[in-house]
Amino acid sequence: MDLRLHANATTTPRTRKYIQESSKRVRELSQELGVNESTIRRWKTRSTVSDGSHTRHNLMQSTCLEEEEIIVELRQRVGLSLDDITEVMRRCVNPHLSRSAIYRCMKRKGVTQRPSDVVLAHKPFEETEFGYVHVDLKHLTKLEKQPAYVFVAIERTTRFVYVEVVQKRDAVTIAS
Repeated sequence: MDLRLHANATTTPRTRKYIQESSKRVRELSQELGVNESTIRRWKTRSTVSDGSHTRHNLMQSTCLEEEEIIVELRQRVGLSLDDITEVMRRCVNPHLSRSAIYRCMKRKGVTQRPSDVVLAHKPFEETEFGYVHVDLKHLTKLEKQPAYVFVAIERTTRFVYVEVVQKRDAVTIAS
């Protein structure tokens, strides 16, 4: 039998079963077994004698699906560093995102390593006068069962970047 007890457990499954089946009062059981009264009350109310799970069940995530898609694309397609992704995401998408939240997202998606082929695939912008804006459109996977797109505009001289996520239902209202 595989017996796994919590590291700080003061009772065993046999003791817990004895507590549950005993008709003695809480104080008497506490003194007899040498454990706290709250431990006796806890095991009297439970139906099992095994330890419950101690892992967190409410895992909070500070990035939404759209933001995760953008982070992955910025890493895989553009090959940006973590600091560059953080800067773009804060300026253009969500100013409240932390660097660690972006890193956790990259780790979940398996894109912590920068792709080596992306760095050589992109050529530097050709010299242009101020005011020339390069615009890209990226189709995202369906977010909340709706098609979505990311528009990226880069002013080539100052390298100012503007990013906007548009879902199809938003695009219809903008066009009409």
